[in-house]
Amino acid sequence: MALLEIANLTVEFATATGSLRAVDG
Repeated sequence: MALLEIANLTVEFATATGSLRAVDG
């Protein structure tokens, strides 16, 4: 359960980071 939560947070963080990088250009 905890591992799945961590994995989900990691994916969300990576997606947010990717979006910010895309905006920054």
